[in-house]
Amino acid sequence: EARQQALGGPLYVESLARGLIVHLLRRYASIERANRVPAAGLSPRQRRAIVDYVEANLGEALTLEGMGAELGLGACGFSRAFRRSFGMPPYAYVIARRIERARRMLVETTEPIKAIAAACGFTDQAHLTRLFSRELGATPAALRRSIQ
Repeated sequence: EARQQALGGPLYVESLARGLIVHLLRRYASIERANRVPAAGLSPRQRRAIVDYVEANLGEALTLEGMGAELGLGACGFSRAFRRSFGMPPYAYVIARRIERARRMLVETTEPIKAIAAACGFTDQAHLTRLFSRELGATPAALRRSIQ
């Protein structure tokens, strides 16, 4: 085909060559996808890294994209792997950590509740109070009064 001067001959040869390249790559290349999520979830190193990242950034807006990027994963892959590893979605974990930090700050400091809400990454004091009450059965103010 390549030696003949038929119309479309060079184009046909080029498409055969590309087909051969694709076949060889599919059959013999051992290239892993960068964002592949292991069936078991996050590795121990990744779990430690994401726990440290969340703790260091609780006062900031934490997103799936940002947390996944810390581990080299996309948002969806990170969310699936996180759930497999921790038994809860990332959002629930972040909220639990924020509530625990707020509880600790309420007990250990005299900071105003509004300042604690901001330091723990809640949008406002009402957001903290709503989630705190749902999880712990008492408002932040009630907890603070009970320890004084």
